[in-house]
Amino acid sequence: MGLPWVKNDKYLCLNLKLANVLILSISFCLLFLAFNGVQVLMTTVVEDLGFISLVIVYVCFGGFSLFTTIIVAKLGHKWCLIIGCATYVTWIASTMYPVAPLLLPSSALNGLGGALTWSTHGAFLVLCSDRDSLGYYTGLFFSIFMVHQIAGNLLSGALLTSGLSYTFLFGIFTIIGAVGLSFLFLLGPPQPA
Repeated sequence: MGLPWVKNDKYLCLNLKLANVLILSISFCLLFLAFNGVQVLMTTVVEDLGFISLVIVYVCFGGFSLFTTIIVAKLGHKWCLIIGCATYVTWIASTMYPVAPLLLPSSALNGLGGALTWSTHGAFLVLCSDRDSLGYYTGLFFSIFMVHQIAGNLLSGALLTSGLSYTFLFGIFTIIGAVGLSFLFLLGPPQPA
């Protein structure tokens, strides 16, 4: 029968799926505003250690990508997105005190979480879509997601020219990433019942 104030259950289902896509998009926009803002500065701030950290992130990302479906099958899409994105926030936070014993393990963890994040994101987006909406939802996701490139660079520029320390700057990015991560807790099931 459905909800009394909604005349069409299909409309409600589409709205829940669209809400999931919007939540995912905003979450990723905030998270990657923070991640990319820090990533760009790492090789400047800590030079060789920053370079090694990023190599570890992307080697682990590539190597672990083959195994993510096993974890998604066990934990589900929402929890894999939350766990994967939490590793990004952990890495961003570790850059506030960039020493090898802290930064390098968090880089490996971020690489593993990154693989989980991006493979789960794709599957979740497909599950929220049907044949007619997949292109629209994908375009909507990337339109919102890519705002992080502009906003992140503007924010980085503004904060750097204000004379803030890198530690404080990375702390601000950690908070932004954590806010993005928190949005993921609002996700509903990709296929509403």
